[in-house]
Amino acid sequence: MKNYLLLYIGIFIYSLCSIMNKVAAGYAFLSWHFCLFYSYGLLFLVIYAVLWQQILKRFLLTTAYANRSLVLILTMLWGLLLFKEQITLNMIVGAAIILLGVNIVVKADE
Repeated sequence: MKNYLLLYIGIFIYSLCSIMNKVAAGYAFLSWHFCLFYSYGLLFLVIYAVLWQQILKRFLLTTAYANRSLVLILTMLWGLLLFKEQITLNMIVGAAIILLGVNIVVKADE
């Protein structure tokens, strides 16, 4: 259970990188705000890279990478909550397929 917590914390941190980069894109290139948010994105990416190495020590590669696809669902939810983006039926179907795939891979690796 502790290993899965580490995995999902890593996925959460990776999703924060996407948020910071999207916020940075709203500012003029190389402006103060752009550089600040882009730097935060890079910081989250560095933290995630260190965590990812620890995750790979604890999980089979197939399990780790299958779970990593959950970041797409989390990013979709961030888009809805923070940026008021629309979630379409195709996105919901895609998220369901991702969850089903993760479930199949994780159960096969156990």
